Amino acid sequence: MQSDPDSYKGSPVDFVAQVFTDPERDAKGTYLQVYVDPKNSDWATIVAVRDPNLQIAAQDYVHVVGVIHGKYTGKTVLGVPVTDPVVFASSVTKATAVDAATPATSSVHVDSTQKQAGVAITVSKVDFAPDETRVFVSVRNTSKSTAHFYDFNAKAVQGTHQFDANSQLDYPTVSSDILPGVTSAGVISFPAMNAHAATKLVFQAASDNYNLTFKPYIFHLPS
Repeated sequence: MQSDPDSYKGSPVDFVAQVFTDPERDAKGTYLQVYVDPKNSDWATIVAVRDPNLQIAAQDYVHVVGVIHGKYTGKTVLGVPVTDPVVFASSVTKATAVDAATPATSSVHVDSTQKQAGVAITVSKVDFAPDETRVFVSVRNTSKSTAHFYDFNAKAVQGTHQFDANSQLDYPTVSSDILPGVTSAGVISFPAMNAHAATKLVFQAASDNYNLTFKPYIFHLPS
């Protein structure tokens, strides 16, 4: 469809994409330029919707339902010729980076919590996708001091292989500084891993109370 939009004119589409420029508007509607493949900043597509008041901005993720209208031929601001598909949308709603992610081929509902010195880390779910592994994590601070959590310290281990966090989309992240009484949730992405292998997830926490010593929070997923 990207290479020959006119051949698919009238075909229905349903996708999640990321807006990469400020929308344009007139009295009839709103016009978006989006990447249908935001991870690779590819598959540029123009989306038109009959809603001049649509509250969407650059970098937002959107769920688009509509039909292919054909192709648009023009030039970029640098004068480079482009031919992009055009979609007439019946519905455009805000979405998230998680909605735009490659669907999981397997999911493990972990729902496990570990707590040290008033800082609890919960792993709710792990999604194994062909291009990445997504770990859904939350941190709750019930202590009297600010707690700290850093996504980049997260590790995953399968057998003798270690995987470092490596997010390719702007997923929601756990705050690095978590005030007392606060819970912060996010998604940590690792490279693609074997969904059927035993997996160990390792996280680190710290506190402004330097009298406290934290051991690694370790979660085991059986094979």
